[in-house]
Amino acid sequence: MVTQLTGDLRILHAFAESAGQMCVPLPGQIDTSDNVLQALGEASREFAELCREVCADMSDGEITDNELDRIETARGALVAGLHHLGETIRARNLAAKPAFVRLAP
Repeated sequence: MVTQLTGDLRILHAFAESAGQMCVPLPGQIDTSDNVLQALGEASREFAELCREVCADMSDGEITDNELDRIETARGALVAGLHHLGETIRARNLAAKPAFVRLAP
């Protein structure tokens, strides 16, 4: 599959959008580096971007198809950012546990 060979997820995202869905990375499939504050800042930025988009698009009291697409894109980015934040926090939690606990299934 082209997406797997190139790592380009645009086709996958377009397919998901056409089906009224969105893609969220699975745990373990994204960078889970232990930088909780950076992940929190990124999720906060994504939330602010969603708020900015919704407020700007609502200025005339209507939501066009293009505006809806931009809102959905911003919403998806926020979901992904929150997912990454959760994974980063889980990794921090696990790192604080004794080795025998971390190895348990």
